[in-house]
Amino acid sequence: RLSTAAAGRVAIEVRWLLIDLDGPDHQSTPAWRDDTHRRIQAVERVHPGAVFYATRGGMRLIWRLATPFAITADASSARDWSRRYVTIVGYLRRAFGLEADPACRDWTRLHRLPFVIRDGERTHGILNGEPGAIGAFDFSPTDHDHEAAAACSIHRGKHRGHQRRCRQCREFQSPARAD
Repeated sequence: RLSTAAAGRVAIEVRWLLIDLDGPDHQSTPAWRDDTHRRIQAVERVHPGAVFYATRGGMRLIWRLATPFAITADASSARDWSRRYVTIVGYLRRAFGLEADPACRDWTRLHRLPFVIRDGERTHGILNGEPGAIGAFDFSPTDHDHEAAAACSIHRGKHRGHQRRCRQCREFQSPARAD
């Protein structure tokens, strides 16, 4: 099992970018899938080589990271990865209208792969892209991407008072910039 306790004891590199796209109310309707598929095609014109697959409640996008991201014993590296992930989520929202789940920013997050057994039943769905030739995702965030990242509510539906008191919400309202 992945845990933060492993950081520093073993070499940990985040090498893959997995973006979780949830349908409205976690329902993957045909209309939502068609619209999302069109948006993914637009992303692929800029960031080719993605693999994406259907999940029970949405879709997942996968790219290889152009530069692996090291997680160290220093807690700041995990925060830096989380900020980077949320900035990518903000970029995908701003540039392509994709509503990715910012809660998946935690490097210890595990995702189901396509065509697995879930709740005792084999899953079926679409798999697009070439799993043996996944492209590298790289981009240089702009100020607009940082603003979009700040707008990605980590705790959707929470009231403003919660966001002022919550450490995680405060942490992501002002993402660190690499400029």
